[in-house]
Amino acid sequence: MESEIKAENSQKTRFFIVNHGRYYAKEILFGGVFVPKDQASEAELIREIRAGDVIFHASERGVAAVGRASHPCRVLPYPAWRYDEGLVGDRGYWLDTQDLLLKEPIKTDLSSERYLISVNDAQSKEIFSKIFKQIPCIEKFFL
Repeated sequence: MESEIKAENSQKTRFFIVNHGRYYAKEILFGGVFVPKDQASEAELIREIRAGDVIFHASERGVAAVGRASHPCRVLPYPAWRYDEGLVGDRGYWLDTQDLLLKEPIKTDLSSERYLISVNDAQSKEIFSKIFKQIPCIEKFFL
């Protein structure tokens, strides 16, 4: 078990943006991200996220929170606030996150119609530079 944890921790941190849309408030409140199983590309991507990977949470106004995945995703029924999307018994992937709300949302040029996207190192550094200007003390938690 200890060697598995060591191997996981030695892997490079990856970065993702979740474009929550109308679910931003609920998912931030409940500390997670939900992807229905039938959203193939997002379902594949959420299954790749490991504990410690960084999640940028986007609302309509921009990146409004940043956090880390606390565990790999797990299969769960639809959350109550998303019942209008699925049928009874439908399931999806839930990713637990530990998040920090930003003082002001950060505008980025990483707009996407997709719910979940991967962010490269250069893009993540650009977002983090704006976050650290707002809240310099959180730098030690993410670097």
